Amino acid sequence: MVVVTQRIPFQPKLKVERMKDFFSTLISSLWSSTREATIQLKKSLILIPGMLVLLGVYLLVTFVAGRLGGVLGGFVVGLVQLLCLTLFYQWILEARSPRGLRLQDMKEFRPELFFALLSVAFPLFLIQLAMGVAFAPGEFASNGGASPVPFALALQLFIQLLIVILLNPAIEVLLLSQTQGVDAMARSMRFVIENWIEWLIPFIALMAPALLFATGLRGLLISAPEAFVIAIVGLFSATDVLLPITPVVKWWLVSLGASLSPAGNLLGMLWLIPALVLGAWFQLFRLHYYQSLEGSSRRSRIFRAKQGG
Repeated sequence: MVVVTQRIPFQPKLKVERMKDFFSTLISSLWSSTREATIQLKKSLILIPGMLVLLGVYLLVTFVAGRLGGVLGGFVVGLVQLLCLTLFYQWILEARSPRGLRLQDMKEFRPELFFALLSVAFPLFLIQLAMGVAFAPGEFASNGGASPVPFALALQLFIQLLIVILLNPAIEVLLLSQTQGVDAMARSMRFVIENWIEWLIPFIALMAPALLFATGLRGLLISAPEAFVIAIVGLFSATDVLLPITPVVKWWLVSLGASLSPAGNLLGMLWLIPALVLGAWFQLFRLHYYQSLEGSSRRSRIFRAKQGG
């Protein structure tokens, strides 16, 4: 008995079609989120002066708490940061309403949102504390315990980067679902694992020009590529999970020569307003974009896009 096997021919056209469908759906989601975020921000421009006030309060408290020092100063800064974040995200949610953000909305305070943020902030604090102990200079040191060896430093940065990436949409999970604490962190991780390509593309697209404008990083890329990689990893690993728009705002300011320090030049400080506008827009964009991706697979999104077309 002769068994005839039939070889399945290579189908490059099928792969090309799948790629076209993927990018078509991706561009459609990005454009829809961009449009919605722009409309919402236009209706809620009062958000920008509010952000300026929150930033001013936070910087002032940081300066005063620095004089206190120790555990008390750190506690005060952490508490004020959570209060400012609560107000900011409360305003962001109001900006997404059909009427937009109004002055009377900015006078309210939602304790439930504060405790939702705290439910993620506390586990993050414990993780950072554990990493601080694990990677203490005395544990991974050379030259008599003076400084960490490069491998330990790189390992610490990459672990922090992994945490930042996996928990990047944790804020969206908190704001758009009833999930809190460790459950919100786990949901954020699942979301990133399933949608990492789609989720990271807008962030990279916004950060790339700012990084190219940063002359220090350009110099490292030419003179010391390894140091450039460590610098990039360090930049992104320092992202505050509870305020993921920070790198976008900070590095656009840095690339434009701005400074948030009291000694910063006035011209540089003038760039703060457009940077905050970009940050507010990006947070509104992230919320809409997260909604478009959450609860659906890549294949189902492509199918819906075809049916809609």
